Amino acid sequence: MPAGDEPSVRVLVCSQGFPRHPADHHASFVLDHARALTASGADVHVSCPAGPGLPSTDAYPATDRHGESTTVDVRRFRYAPRRFETLAYSGGMHHRARGAGALLLPLFLVGFLVDVVRGSRKVDVIHAHWWLPSGVIAVIAGRITGTPVVVQVHGTDAAMAQGPLRWFARWVLRRADAVIAVSEDLAGWVRGVAGVDATVLPMPLRPALAAGLHGDLTPPPADGPVLAVGRLVPEKGFDVLIRAAAKASVPVVLVGDGGQEPILRALADEVGADVTFAGPVAPDELGPHYRSARIVAVPSHREGFGLVAAEALASGRAVVASSVGGLAQVVADGVTGRLVPAGDVAALADALVTTDPALGADGPASIAWIAPERIGPATIDVYRSVLDR
Repeated sequence: MPAGDEPSVRVLVCSQGFPRHPADHHASFVLDHARALTASGADVHVSCPAGPGLPSTDAYPATDRHGESTTVDVRRFRYAPRRFETLAYSGGMHHRARGAGALLLPLFLVGFLVDVVRGSRKVDVIHAHWWLPSGVIAVIAGRITGTPVVVQVHGTDAAMAQGPLRWFARWVLRRADAVIAVSEDLAGWVRGVAGVDATVLPMPLRPALAAGLHGDLTPPPADGPVLAVGRLVPEKGFDVLIRAAAKASVPVVLVGDGGQEPILRALADEVGADVTFAGPVAPDELGPHYRSARIVAVPSHREGFGLVAAEALASGRAVVASSVGGLAQVVADGVTGRLVPAGDVAALADALVTTDPALGADGPASIAWIAPERIGPATIDVYRSVLDR
C-alpha cells in the first residue's frame, strides 16, 4: 500500500466456515468476499475455527485497490486438542454439533468469542457470516468492545431458525448494527423475523468465473452434458435431477462431494441415469466445467441466493433451476433459463430437454451487478453507514 494511503475500513470477518487453503471449495465464497473487500480498500482479517492439520495463522493472497499484492490474514481459534477439533469444515456443522459433538460446542463458542473479542479491539467493524453461531459471537463481542457489528444472512442459517431458535435469531438480528441478506427473499425473512430492514448484497462472483462479463464467451456445445455443482446433501435436490435425467435421457456431470454421494450413486444405477460423479473441484478450476456444459441445473429445495446459477450465467450458460429462494432473483424465466417447481421430476425433465442453450447469451449482462468490483464497495458503504451512526 502506498505511503499515506490508509485502508478505508478495518474489518474483522468472523465465520465458522472458511477455506482451509486458497484452492479449497469449502465456503470459498467467504474468501471471495474478503478479497473483494480488500480490492476495494479494506484491511481484512478473519477469525475462523481450527482444524486438524491447519496452522494457527495464515495469509491468503489478495490484491489491493491499486492492483498490488497483499493478503487476507487468517487466525484460527483453538477449542480442543488438535485431533478433536472436528466441528468445522465438514459441510454440516449443525449436524456434527449433536451427540458426542455437543460436548465440544461450549468450548467452540468460548474459543470463538475470546478470539473475536481480541481481534475486534483492532478493527472498525465486525462482519459475521451467518447469524448462527458467528452472528451470536459477533453481537456479544461487539457489546463487550463497543465495535459495530454487521451480520450477513445466507440461507442455511435462516432454515435453522425454527422453534426457540427463531426467537434467538430475532435477538441477534435486532442487536446487529446492520444486517445484510444475500437475496430479496432472505431480506423478507429478516423483516418477518426481526422487523428490521436488510441490505441485499449477494456474495461476489469469482474473478476466474466472470470471463463472460468481459465478453470472453464460448457457445455451449450442442452435445454437452447437463452440469450440476454443489454439496451432495438433500437440500440441493440432486436426487430429483437424477430421476429427471433418467426420464429425459440426458447425461449429467455432478461436481461436488458430500454425505449423500453413496445414495445418489445407487439411485443413478437404479433408474438408469447417465451421471458422472466428478468429485470436488477447486473454485478457480470450475470454468472449464461450465464451458463444457450444454446447460446448468440447480434443482435445490431451498437456496439463499444461488451462486452456482450466477456463475453459470456469467459463463454464458442457460440455467434450469427450482423456483425457490434467491433463484427466482437470479434466473429470469424464459430469458436466461427456466424456473420449475422444486421437487417436480416431470417439469425438470421437460426443461432439461426443451430449454434453449442460447438463452445463456444474456446471462453475463443479467448478473453483472454481483461482480466483485461492485459488491466490495457496496459492502464498505454499509460499514460506513454504521460507523457514521
